[in-house]
Amino acid sequence: MEHALKGRKQSPEHLANRKAAWQKSPAKEKTSGRFTDLNKSRTGKPLSDEQKKKISEAMKGKRNSLGVQRPKEFREKLSKYWAENKEKHPRYKDGLGAVRGGERRFDMGRLQYRLWRESVFERDNWKCVQCGRGGKVCADHIKAYSQYPELRYEVSNGRTLCLSCHIKTENYGHKANRV
Repeated sequence: MEHALKGRKQSPEHLANRKAAWQKSPAKEKTSGRFTDLNKSRTGKPLSDEQKKKISEAMKGKRNSLGVQRPKEFREKLSKYWAENKEKHPRYKDGLGAVRGGERRFDMGRLQYRLWRESVFERDNWKCVQCGRGGKVCADHIKAYSQYPELRYEVSNGRTLCLSCHIKTENYGHKANRV
């Protein structure tokens, strides 16, 4: 037996009434509690390699899934478009973003910088070159970013480090600027 409303467009008033009725019903409390308990029972439990693989395969090719990498040509075209049409961008204010946020932070948002980071990560297989750990890694400039502007986008001047190893380097933060 089909539902009586299947295939019919419902008015906003009707939808609001249905939602209000659902909010008051005891079934809502029972259902939402069950899902909350199910989620809590899984919290902190590691996934098996098979589960991770299934999730990864299911997410591949999805439009808004994390990890979807657009082709380099597409990204370059988009970067060029926004460089030429800054005023049309939803976050555009007055063209002083580099002044407010700092030149380096502004530069880190550019496509050339992001491609440099990805190239360094891929070359080092997404693992720290000092301790071998993966996970949350940083792209570090071997010769300081501020002192060697000509080497900023050279992949040979980059290395992949985990955060704890990155903090210990001589270039971390403003250490490179001290003489």
